[in-house]
Amino acid sequence: MAATGALPQTLQSISDIKIGELSKQRNLFQKQHSEILRAAGDAVDLRSKARVLLEGVTRLKGSPSDAFDKEDLDLDVSDLALQAAGVEDGSERAAHVNIRRFLRQSRRLRDQEF
Repeated sequence: MAATGALPQTLQSISDIKIGELSKQRNLFQKQHSEILRAAGDAVDLRSKARVLLEGVTRLKGSPSDAFDKEDLDLDVSDLALQAAGVEDGSERAAHVNIRRFLRQSRRLRDQEF
C-alpha cells in the first residue's frame, strides 16, 4: 500500500515544482514585456520604436543576435550568414532579420538625405 500512496505524492510534488517554475517564467516574461513597452513608448520616432520592439521580441524569443548588433550597424547580413546561423527562409527569425535589414536601410536613406 505504501507504494500506491508514494506515486500520487511524487506526481503532486513534481507538478507543484513545475507550476512554480512556470509562474517564475511568466513573471519574468511580464516584467520584460513591460520594460519593452515602456522603452518603445519613450522612443523619439517610429524608427526607434520599431528598433526597440524588434530587439525586445528577439530577446524574448531567445535569438537576440537577430536584432541590432552594435558592431554590425554598417554591415549587411548575407544569405550565407543567415544559413550559417540556422535561419530558415519563411521562419519567424527570418522575418526579424528582414525587419532589421529594412530598418538599417531606412537609416542609411535618412542619413543620405542630410
